[in-house]
Amino acid sequence: MKINQDILQKYREGTCTAEELDALKVYFEQNKLDDFQLILLDDWNEIDEIQSIPKETSARMWDRLNQSIPADQIESKIVPLSWYKWRRIAAAALIVVVALSAFWLYNIWNTPPILVEFNPSKDENRRVELQDGSVVWLGPGSSLRFQKGFSKKARAIELSGEAFFQVKKDQSRPFSVSAEGIRTTALGTSFRVKAKNNSPEVRVALITGSVMVQSEKNTLQQASYFLTPGKQFVLLKGSNNPKVESVDNQLVLDLRDGKLVFEDAPLKHVLLQLKAIYHVDIDFKSKMINDCIVNTSFPKNEPVKNILTVLAFANSLEVTQPSKNHFNLLGQGCSN
Repeated sequence: MKINQDILQKYREGTCTAEELDALKVYFEQNKLDDFQLILLDDWNEIDEIQSIPKETSARMWDRLNQSIPADQIESKIVPLSWYKWRRIAAAALIVVVALSAFWLYNIWNTPPILVEFNPSKDENRRVELQDGSVVWLGPGSSLRFQKGFSKKARAIELSGEAFFQVKKDQSRPFSVSAEGIRTTALGTSFRVKAKNNSPEVRVALITGSVMVQSEKNTLQQASYFLTPGKQFVLLKGSNNPKVESVDNQLVLDLRDGKLVFEDAPLKHVLLQLKAIYHVDIDFKSKMINDCIVNTSFPKNEPVKNILTVLAFANSLEVTQPSKNHFNLLGQGCSN
């Protein structure tokens, strides 16, 4: 069935037969909508002459309509547009504009923010430059998560593991790091956050500037803790009473530079970590090293034998090497 102006007019009036509706469905699916322009032309020709708008305006509107309809479908006729019809067309146009604007705003407001993640391997230190100019040094096996470009009012970071932050100053958008339920907020400074899942504590160490440390669930004895350079916040997980104590700034900077850093670490944990990193066997008696605490750092590629020699000397121990990948720690050690 051929689609003509009469069928389109019946469709508009709701008087189409079932056969005509089926033909129109096929017509619509082919996306051939030029004939709807004929309906618009028909409406134009039916406009009454009551309260007509100025002739010049009517002519301009007719010219625009003229440009959108094939020449063989146009009857050269200019009819003054009544005020009533003009209002009806203007209202319809306004509805379309408002609907499109609402659709655009809905998509803008309801489009979820793009999240950026960095997940270096367990053996990799990674330097990450953020869009605001801040720089982050991620420790091995750590991860960083934040909204791309940040928001207009804040720069919020989620951290799992250990990282050093050098923050670009922006007083209109505070920089905050959330890790293990602790939020550290700064405007422009450099600090370290250490919050590993398998660690019994959370640490925040400040190098320059100032930071504010808070519990995200208000579970600490104080609402806020303010740090000065050379100080660190230390919270034992499960406790509500953190300590603020001095920190070795060099160890914090060594972490940033990718060195192997041990800070207030029990010697037993250090030896287990060295076994995992270097894939060697290290035998020792737990009793002799129970009270040994390590605060030092080593270059990333330092041979394990050199590290063990330094640790042994500092803790009254002796290193032997029965085979290439096997070491023994002997001596009295730090046990009481």
